[in-house]
Amino acid sequence: MVEGFRMGKYTLTDLLEFEGRTFEEHTDQRIAEEVYRQKKIKEAEDANEGVKIDPRAVVTFQANQPEQVESQEDNEQSN
Repeated sequence: MVEGFRMGKYTLTDLLEFEGRTFEEHTDQRIAEEVYRQKKIKEAEDANEGVKIDPRAVVTFQANQPEQVESQEDNEQSN
């Protein structure tokens, strides 16, 4: 089914129903996880003198995520 989804034969709703879940349950869970993740990141940054945490560092790396690109400021600091 996943391959059928990638090819456009099935929808996300089709896949979720096959697993016994609804699109609404899936979406609510994804949103709840992201809200929790953002709150925890802010708490950690505030507790650690504003150290910035890349949100991608607290989720499982996925092959289709863009690579982290160093900012010009980062490049200047390392030179």
